[in-house]
Amino acid sequence: MIPLRIVYSTIELLHSGRSLELGCGLGRNAIYLMQKGCTDDAVDLSEQSLQWAAERAKENNLTVNLIHKNIFDMKVKVETYDIVYDSGCFHHIASHRRMDYVHLVQKALKPGGYFAITCFVQGGELGGADISDEVFGMVGLWTTLFRKKCDSCTKTLTT
Repeated sequence: MIPLRIVYSTIELLHSGRSLELGCGLGRNAIYLMQKGCTDDAVDLSEQSLQWAAERAKENNLTVNLIHKNIFDMKVKVETYDIVYDSGCFHHIASHRRMDYVHLVQKALKPGGYFAITCFVQGGELGGADISDEVFGMVGLWTTLFRKKCDSCTKTLTT
């Protein structure tokens, strides 16, 4: 199983670190991140998906911390992760919970850490949830990468 392109881009920027994957599904991105030197926590609501992810991790001689929880029930420590990645979680979240999602990501990321997301957009060519959000108004698959602000990161980029 090949990870999504945005995962390649993120690991090229960071090279290693602690990662959290929201909505890990079968674990393809978590396994890739582990192979590249990350320590990975991967969460999903589907117990079956996590069982399959565990099998794939075992086939690759890796130990991924697979977490069976709703992301809003997780106890995330402040500024723990270098990478927070979402492939398949956000587009299932009702609009009234999306700010909770943003706060969870902000809390989890270290200063200078990366947040990458891939999600389907309502009415897109590839499908998507019935949950509308005018902010995204794009068709198909939406992928982006953000970096959490930190003073030393800004200084490094401007010098």
